[in-house]
Amino acid sequence: LAAGLSQALCRMERIISQQVLFYPMLDYSKPYPSTDDYGKGYLMDRALCDWFMRHHLRSLDEMGDPRISPVLGEVS
Repeated sequence: LAAGLSQALCRMERIISQQVLFYPMLDYSKPYPSTDDYGKGYLMDRALCDWFMRHHLRSLDEMGDPRISPVLGEVS
């Protein structure tokens, strides 16, 4: 969410000069091995991420939207 918002703000006004992300997940459109490798035992685990996604998205089809998966967005 933070990365997507920063991209949108940069496209509009270029007011973000730097960003630091903790636990960055920038592509929800496909599975990654690290999701399984690091999905348990950390503060932000897979179950919590899944909970956030279920409450944030209207449908799972939105996972390919660049606002949800910022790595899929255009670089300006």
